[in-house]
Amino acid sequence: MKIAVIGAGNVGSTLAQALIKVPANEIFVGLRQPEDPKYAQLGKNLGGRGKLLKVADAVKASQFVILATPWPKTEEAIKAMGDLTGKVILDCTNPLKSDLSGLDTQGANS
Repeated sequence: MKIAVIGAGNVGSTLAQALIKVPANEIFVGLRQPEDPKYAQLGKNLGGRGKLLKVADAVKASQFVILATPWPKTEEAIKAMGDLTGKVILDCTNPLKSDLSGLDTQGANS
């Protein structure tokens, strides 16, 4: 299965590294700046069946999309995904405040 994981924080990188262990999976980690050296180890951990790509490219290459972004960056990530027609999407985001003191409910009713 071709899977895009959008985000490479704790949740995204853990999911990508777990999913690549399934032989049939090909993983595309969608990032704003996939060439950033801070992602080099993740790229190595994914081996030949995983790639670090721009967000829209990761989504385009996949059948299944996992959204694993920090809450403040989620809207930006969704806009960067492009066309989601026919994609199955799993949303792993939590609207946590940056200090982890509770939920950020601003705009929840809009």
